[in-house]
Amino acid sequence: MNLAHIMTPEHALFYCRVNPGVKVRPGDRYVVDFDYGLDEAEVVEHGDFLRDSKDFRIPGFNIERPLNASDLHKIELNQKLAKQAEAQLREELISAHIRVKIVHTRLSLDGGRIFFRYASKNAVNLTRFADTIQSKFNVDVNIWQVGARDECRLTGCIGCCGRPSCCSSWQKREYPVNLRMAKTQGMPLGPATLNGTCNRLKCCLLHENHVYEEAGANMPENGTRVICPAHDNVKGVIINRDILRGRVVVKTVDGKFLSLAADELSY
Repeated sequence: MNLAHIMTPEHALFYCRVNPGVKVRPGDRYVVDFDYGLDEAEVVEHGDFLRDSKDFRIPGFNIERPLNASDLHKIELNQKLAKQAEAQLREELISAHIRVKIVHTRLSLDGGRIFFRYASKNAVNLTRFADTIQSKFNVDVNIWQVGARDECRLTGCIGCCGRPSCCSSWQKREYPVNLRMAKTQGMPLGPATLNGTCNRLKCCLLHENHVYEEAGANMPENGTRVICPAHDNVKGVIINRDILRGRVVVKTVDGKFLSLAADELSY
């Protein structure tokens, strides 16, 4: 079966079927027939990758065709209407004295559904405002609160490296990141070092972790007692590791600190 993994503009991921005669390519945008109507989506992967899964189920959505010039014009018109709907929602929120950050507003390609995504430090339910938008603009309303990571992904941001953040540029999926990865990489365990723009653990901890695991696999851990043959066989204990350079800092029994290559030590 010809299948594809797609991502909507809200960064939701779905599996779907590809109609016969439609050639798909990862990174391109296509018209997809969802349960609520026609909408656009980007192909992330293409193949028959569900066949190996025990939970294989035939997807219910279909890729109809690539986006064309008419679709792009329709998207441009929808953006103008979406701004009007967002302005209406903001007025409703101000009248109700509710303070949230609307981070994403979009109409589906066929204009039958509007998507709102909002962020707030507290749990806030805005579904009660859906009826007003629905009656005024004659559309179904999909309104959800998103977390800090999704907020950065939808609005876009700059990482500590000075480049667009991974989640808002090339990264298509969100994978779990944990403190163990930071410990493996020898990073200081503080929010200023570990947290990204979203104030959560940086995604790059995950992307770089396998490099540190491979490089540090044959290096002694911190706290290992060692002998330094190049320094009159003085004994000491490892207190720090520079994994990528293959070096360690040893505190000797006489209180000195030595920076040595890990393969020079005996332990």
